[in-house]
Amino acid sequence: MLPRRSRCRRGWSRAAATTGRRRRLSGGKLEDHACWRRQEDGHFLDCFDKGLTGTIPPSLGDHTRLVTVALARNELGGTIPFALGKLTRLNALLLGSDAGQPDKQITGTIPPSLGMLTRLSALGLLGSKTHGSELTGTLPSTLGKLTALTYLHLLSLQLSGT
Repeated sequence: MLPRRSRCRRGWSRAAATTGRRRRLSGGKLEDHACWRRQEDGHFLDCFDKGLTGTIPPSLGDHTRLVTVALARNELGGTIPFALGKLTRLNALLLGSDAGQPDKQITGTIPPSLGMLTRLSALGLLGSKTHGSELTGTLPSTLGKLTALTYLHLLSLQLSGT
């Protein structure tokens, strides 16, 4: 049986991600990335479980027509860029990794700028099921401004506070 193909452009399929070939997210123009889709109602970066490596580039925040950013279940390290708070049209943000290696985990704290995403209806931040996450700190109080939020998924994070 052949592996199921994803909807990514330029022939990049789920099969490519699972056969050990890795793609870097950073570098080059994001609009040219295989998982970038343009539609009349907005742009989508749907790279869920595609074997991506590298970091989330702060320049992602410059793409203000984005309505979906799905980067979870990859091997992305580094921090969540503060600039993602500029994506005010965003309605879904999914970040995190299942990788057990600390250098392939989202690190740092949840940026308060995510509270600017008032159209956000889905927020998922995932850590490794076996090793937790390097994402620490508290949930920023600014997330209370996310009145459209109907889906919040926080898995295996090292958050603290009440």
